[in-house]
Amino acid sequence: MIEIVLDGNSNNEFCGKKYPVIELNNLTPKKWNEYKQIASQLIINNSDQYAIIININNSDLSINKLALALFSESIKIKNELE
Repeated sequence: MIEIVLDGNSNNEFCGKKYPVIELNNLTPKKWNEYKQIASQLIINNSDQYAIIININNSDLSINKLALALFSESIKIKNELE
């Protein structure tokens, strides 16, 4: 299961611990399959982490669609993400 936290702090911390930060800046997915590909790649690339912090600096990317894609892909891919 993946936990998605939207946190506005600038310390790249969650619950007092530092985690890897993933920047999503230039992505412009339009279709559901594109969101699933982004989510799948994020999970595969970070499957050994307990948590990651995702910074989205792109108004074209839907956080709701990304959150749903992350959840659906995390069920299919073995990972340690909480």
